[in-house]
Amino acid sequence: MSKLKLKQLGPCLLAIAIDAMGFGLVYPIMAAIFADPHSGVIDANLGAAWRNFFLGLGYGIYPFCMFFGSSLMGELSDAFGRRKVLMVCVFGLALGYLLMALGAWLASLALLLAGRGLSGLMAGCQGIAQAAIADVSTSANKARNMSIMSMAFSAGVIVGPVLGGMTADRSLSPLFGYGTPFVLVAALALVCGAWIALGYRDGGAHRRADAGAHRCRGRARSPRRAVVRRVLPDAGRLRALPADHHAAVADALPLRQRATWAL
Repeated sequence: MSKLKLKQLGPCLLAIAIDAMGFGLVYPIMAAIFADPHSGVIDANLGAAWRNFFLGLGYGIYPFCMFFGSSLMGELSDAFGRRKVLMVCVFGLALGYLLMALGAWLASLALLLAGRGLSGLMAGCQGIAQAAIADVSTSANKARNMSIMSMAFSAGVIVGPVLGGMTADRSLSPLFGYGTPFVLVAALALVCGAWIALGYRDGGAHRRADAGAHRCRGRARSPRRAVVRRVLPDAGRLRALPADHHAAVADALPLRQRATWAL
């Protein structure tokens, strides 16, 4: 991959990997938080049924919010550009993971679920990043770019549970805890957002601009339209006449203009 392509595709690939981490990162952490009576997130006297309910709620709120966020962010990216909405999604992911870290540290179930829901709402960055990669891809490198995109997604799915399980284990390091994985992913999302802000430019905008300029040039160079506008400024009104009047109008025109009218 050339340096230019890495600069263009790198932020999108990193955004896809971070988004994919959201699927599996929380599985080992959430299970440990809601199973640990000393975590403080939920009351230690709650029974297993309530613990399982809140565990399922923590798992399910992410795809529920993602269901609405993906379509919303996709529409916004078509209207305002990939770069702006991608930045909103990535920084929103960072905020969501920070809220989850605060929920784990402050033993707040509301912050934990709010951060989980916000990360699901901002998970639309995956589809936007895929569309951005498709915008800059050509027929020669499209297959390669799509395969690299799939590799980035697979890497995020694999790294997420491993990162969450290892960095939440206090036995490995006293610096680790339930909030550590969320902080690491939030920092990674901030780096991705800064990369997008400083180094990424929309590729589809230039392509749409070039296509619009090409259409304008095509209209300006149309010989028939130019002749009709110059010779027959009222051609539009003449063509609005009934079909049986066209022959009479053509006969009334000078010989040189009859050929133009026939066009």
